[in-house]
Amino acid sequence: MDNKTNFQAFGAAVAAWIAERTGEPVSASACADTLATGEAIITAARVPVLIPDLWPVSRLEMLYVPPEGTPAGPAITASFSGEVSRAVLRSIGRAVRAEFDANGTDMLRLELDNGAALFLHSPEVRETVTEAAGVTLLSE
Repeated sequence: MDNKTNFQAFGAAVAAWIAERTGEPVSASACADTLATGEAIITAARVPVLIPDLWPVSRLEMLYVPPEGTPAGPAITASFSGEVSRAVLRSIGRAVRAEFDANGTDMLRLELDNGAALFLHSPEVRETVTEAAGVTLLSE
C-alpha cells in the first residue's frame, strides 16, 4: 500500500482552502513544494518538536509528534530538495487563524500519512496541547 502524500493535489487543496478563508490567492505549486519540503524536514525528527512562532503574523505554534514506536535518537540524515516559502507559511497561518476565529477554537490536530501528528495551536494553550499529546518539553 502506498502511503505517499500526493503533494500536487494537496497543494491545490490547501491553496483553495487559504483563498476561501483569507481571500488571498496562493500558488498551488508553491503550496505543494512548501508542504512536501516541510513534511520531509519535520518527519526526519525522531522526537517531538515544538516550533514556536512558526507563523509570526498569526501567532501560531506547531507541535510535531512522531509516529508511535519511532525509536528516539538523532534525526535521520535526509536531503531536502524543495523550498519552503515564507509567503505560503504566512498564508497558511492566516487561514488557520481565520478558521480558529470562525469556529471559536485555538487548536487543530492533523494526522500525517505515516501516523505522526501535528498540532497547530495558539501559544496560550501550549500547556494543554503538550499535556494532551503526552509530551514534556525539555525547555520548560
